[in-house]
Amino acid sequence: MPARDFHHHVVKEALIKDDWAITDDPFVIEVEDL
Repeated sequence: MPARDFHHHVVKEALIKDDWAITDDPFVIEVEDL
């Protein structure tokens, strides 16, 4: 699991302020090899 980047907290707080519901933190996105 990668470490959270510098912007994680800022983005999360902005989404919450905009009435988003954070359900999974961190949200895992799997990408196939290209």
